[in-house]
Amino acid sequence: MHGDVKALYSLYRSALREIRRLPTDYLRQFFRLKVGDDVRGIFDAKLESVQASRVKRVQADLRRLRRANYGHINAFQHVMQTAYGRRGPLKWELLQPLRTEPGVEPPAPIIRSDKSSRPPVWSSELKALVSSDISRKKAIKPEFIILPPSIPAARLDPESPESRALGPFSRRREVNARWKYFKHQLDKTMFPLQIAFKQGMTNGRITVHTDEATLIHAGVRGIGLQGAGVFEELEGLASPPALVRLEEPSVEGDGDDTRQGPRPTIQSYLPRRFLRRRFQETLAQIPVLTYTLPSRVEKTQSRSDKEDVTPGVPGKPGRYQVTLSPKASTHLGPIQSIADEADVTWIRRAEQMEKGNGASKRG
Repeated sequence: MHGDVKALYSLYRSALREIRRLPTDYLRQFFRLKVGDDVRGIFDAKLESVQASRVKRVQADLRRLRRANYGHINAFQHVMQTAYGRRGPLKWELLQPLRTEPGVEPPAPIIRSDKSSRPPVWSSELKALVSSDISRKKAIKPEFIILPPSIPAARLDPESPESRALGPFSRRREVNARWKYFKHQLDKTMFPLQIAFKQGMTNGRITVHTDEATLIHAGVRGIGLQGAGVFEELEGLASPPALVRLEEPSVEGDGDDTRQGPRPTIQSYLPRRFLRRRFQETLAQIPVLTYTLPSRVEKTQSRSDKEDVTPGVPGKPGRYQVTLSPKASTHLGPIQSIADEADVTWIRRAEQMEKGNGASKRG
């Protein structure tokens, strides 16, 4: 191995010291595994240039962890986004199960002689995520999922005047355009940590489950950190202590609701208000993807009225819905306005009037 081994071990121990100062168990466990993998990657590197670049990456992570533990907002937000899959490798690990549609045959190749020319698969979960303004800044139109806007629809028809004048659109260009649009839209989309299963009962109650056994029984696949309780822990961390004590039992769930659990603990010297705001900001970047199964009453009404139900899973009567946690914060802080000259004049006038009224009362 190239390089100084003692310096590398010293770097690893320094990173572990900063990791022990992180406020929650999940953050400490995540970065302990991440730094361990990064250091092993340094030892496994055969080229000195690769090793040097990986050492710089660990050093950058160490500086960011140190700044986060001192209360720097940008560094702390970066730590939270990395740990909860808003950036980095975990984001793409959350995406991987959503790139297929269970029970559905893959689409036919656009170029018959090339099997690798199959268009991308927009699963039911991905369609719900990219069509929502919650999981991305701007939702895409449903027709763009079928045909990206970069592909001229008229030239796909060989009998159209455009095809006769300019020639048919290249199939290879169509394959590249579809995959480019697909990857570009996924880059701008936030993915959930898990899928929730919601079902309305005949008595009007609503049950919400996130455990894998219930999802498998309902025919819904789990993703990412399904059933690990990471999202529920983050919601508990984002809740003010007084609000948690005063909250009444929610109608969304009963004794079988797996989302209920003990309030997580925080071990940090940073102010609780600072940490709570960072947790709320992270929740605002995590969409809640819920598979809703209608109750028996709704099923009967939809059948009698012959209404179409948007399917979420092929062959299932439910649908997907994207929401945000009620504990999420959609703004980074309080809105502060700057007073202009007119505002200052009115403020001074009000102060003078208040002083005059006080003097008249004393007189």
